[in-house]
Amino acid sequence: VLDKDSLWQKLSEQFRNNTTDLTYDTWIKPVKPISFDGSTLTLSLPSELHRDYWKEQLAPNLIEYAFVITKGNIEPKFILDSDVNKEAQEKPVDNHPEQDGEEFSFSKENHLNPNYTFDNFIIGKGNQMAHAAALIVSEEPGKLYNPLFFYGGVGLGKTHLMQAIGNKRLEDHPETNVKYVTSEAFTNDFINAIQTNRTEEFRREYRDVDILMVDDIQFFAQKKELKKSSSILLTISTITINKSCSLQIGTTRNPQAAGTTGFTVCLGPACRHHPARFGNQNCDSQK
Repeated sequence: VLDKDSLWQKLSEQFRNNTTDLTYDTWIKPVKPISFDGSTLTLSLPSELHRDYWKEQLAPNLIEYAFVITKGNIEPKFILDSDVNKEAQEKPVDNHPEQDGEEFSFSKENHLNPNYTFDNFIIGKGNQMAHAAALIVSEEPGKLYNPLFFYGGVGLGKTHLMQAIGNKRLEDHPETNVKYVTSEAFTNDFINAIQTNRTEEFRREYRDVDILMVDDIQFFAQKKELKKSSSILLTISTITINKSCSLQIGTTRNPQAAGTTGFTVCLGPACRHHPARFGNQNCDSQK
């Protein structure tokens, strides 16, 4: 009979063999087995972000791997490290110590170019659908076309339309919390949060917004360690899930190639006159 440590070691090996190094190091490696009673495997995770990701993305794989290993149905139970620590000792633990007197801060690229408006956007046959979808999202963010991918070559207006959504929403509703970042800035924030044990702050920084725009996601595929860009895209999806949110993403590469779900509009003379919809989701429907 396998104990918790032996079972988790075998499961961990399965995940290592079937996921990217980035996914394994980020989501699987920090996990600690707490108990195993023959039918339920309790795992301790470092943050709510990890717990959400496991529930949404990794739990089915764990159940499948566990069945192969034990020939039985094993259900995972996820708890937080903070809960384990509370049971072990009453004294609170500071999980965010000061490091050399410096405070970690997230990217503040949420400033928008005031010239990127719908009025200044030149509409043509290659971008009519993109313009229409962007306009709809600016009026009712999080309701339709969510997430919305802007796909096209350099200089065809992806960033312009993304920021036009934010500018119009702020003009009509100044209280709206809008955040615009490049994918490189998002990735740096994500990695820094993991390294400094501040994933909860990262989660709040990107989740507590009404409109989140992530530009140039082709950066993920250009980085050797991020070759499987779907890992980061799933991270973005995990952050915004279960919340009335609006997510827009810009890319020069076809999002379908990364296995993403959402609504894609193409910009450029080679684009068809209608968008390609695949797995359109609404944040409200995921509550």
